[in-house]
Amino acid sequence: LSAFVALFAIAGCGDDGGKASLNVQILPVKAVQGIAGASLEPLERAEIINFTVEGPGMKAASLAYRFHAQDGGELPRFDTGYDRQVTAELCSIKCDAEVPGDIVSRGRTVPTDMMKGDAKARDIFISPVNSLVRPHQRAEDGVSLRESQIISANRLGATVTQLDDGRLLIVGGAVKAEDATTWYMPGDIKAVYKDAEVYDPRTGEFSQLRGGGLNVGRAFHQAVKLGGPNNKDGRVLIMGGYIREDGKTKVTNTIEIYNNVTETFEVVENLLPGGGRALFTASLVGPDEGLILIVGGYCDPAPTSTDWLLYRFSGNSSGVIDHGWRGDYGEEQRLTQIRYNHTMTMVPGYKGLENIHALIIGGENSEGALKNTEVISISDNGNTIRVIPDYAGDLDLPAGARTLHSSVYWPNTGMVFVLGGFQGTKLQNATSHVEVFIVKDGHFHQSPGMFLSTARGGGSAALIDLQGIYYAGGHTGNAPAVTTDLIELSTICNEEGSCYRTPAVVSDTVPNLEEARAGLISFFDSTRRVLLLGGFSGTPKAPSPIIYNPK
Repeated sequence: LSAFVALFAIAGCGDDGGKASLNVQILPVKAVQGIAGASLEPLERAEIINFTVEGPGMKAASLAYRFHAQDGGELPRFDTGYDRQVTAELCSIKCDAEVPGDIVSRGRTVPTDMMKGDAKARDIFISPVNSLVRPHQRAEDGVSLRESQIISANRLGATVTQLDDGRLLIVGGAVKAEDATTWYMPGDIKAVYKDAEVYDPRTGEFSQLRGGGLNVGRAFHQAVKLGGPNNKDGRVLIMGGYIREDGKTKVTNTIEIYNNVTETFEVVENLLPGGGRALFTASLVGPDEGLILIVGGYCDPAPTSTDWLLYRFSGNSSGVIDHGWRGDYGEEQRLTQIRYNHTMTMVPGYKGLENIHALIIGGENSEGALKNTEVISISDNGNTIRVIPDYAGDLDLPAGARTLHSSVYWPNTGMVFVLGGFQGTKLQNATSHVEVFIVKDGHFHQSPGMFLSTARGGGSAALIDLQGIYYAGGHTGNAPAVTTDLIELSTICNEEGSCYRTPAVVSDTVPNLEEARAGLISFFDSTRRVLLLGGFSGTPKAPSPIIYNPK
């Protein structure tokens, strides 16, 4: 695909009158999948081009005019400052989002700091809205485009972490055994990989790290980026997961840390206590202190208690500073269930409280799938983080047990959405239920709720621009799925004419995946598109990365 060279120059003026210039090039990319009847060509029906510049501390600036593919043009003037992002839209009438089908294609730069005297250039990969496209990058001639090639497609059980510079760090992964029924237990995995690479949304390119990959190949681990407002770190901890030793898949308690400056992985001397673990959850709860909350996991030896860990990594020292079998001041504060394949979602404003709470939802253990939700209150007393389980928040999912589901907190609604999953172990009883947890009330909504278009688990969900939740792929219990769903705010009006906005599932207006995949990863990147990678498709060949360009 050849890119047309359309150079749009923009000059920004700050309050001091200082000028900066930003040149952008529009690079059109054809879609590989869209909804029925929609064109896959990004320039088809394009009559108007509209540019919008947004960023912190500034009013959005827009400029629209007639579009001619081979011409340059102007962009709106904007205030200099941090994180300036340019959006380009190609439209058929007037670029009105309320007019169905008016916006044909869209693309964005990554957020870019533009200060007095700066002169920078950025690319915008523009594709049809509400479509799936392959990642593309500039070819060797610097003008045409070619499809980007991931270094390793075997990313089942990998992690994706956004670095401080906006690139995505992709670490580890596994290959499922051909005869395995599931994909996440030790016996399901025939190989794990050391491979690590980065994806750069600025250029669309996958590239190897300068310092190579992991010291120990692993999958179904956890990755946590370190750093907070008063502690700029940027490194990434890689913890636990599955490894391969002597021809067998085993859990590990080893830890490595990714150095974002040298692009190398270093072995951390301290190990995760209690033996190895995989299929667990981990989240940074004390950013400046380097405190990480670790919950659950598939362990070896099997756990005898329902523990959680508060792990500190500060500087180059690390270790567990608190755990559920001891708790604050010596009393036990265990959770009620041993679990793995659960979700952990951080929410503010739980029951009107100011501190952050973690919702531990569902999962499974040797006795079956779990239906309860447990709540961990994370309090900062000014010096240390205190993690205290809230036993009063032990709640059941209204539609019953589930494992291999997805959970997403949607700030605009104040709700956590629990999507799909299985109500039994070993992919038994796939569910289409979407449960809604109302954070301020501290309980699940008890009405019948919403339903996905098909019952499935092992899919992946991403919050899109605070405006909706995209749920892609999964497994029906029989085979990987191509299905996608979108939860968005819909307007409902009653007989008296009163209208309100409420979340609703839509499926017939979003394109299905180009190939089936389960156990995949979705990540909403800095260009405000969703990168889908990893998983398996039911064929020997691992699925290639794909990008969803939202509506």
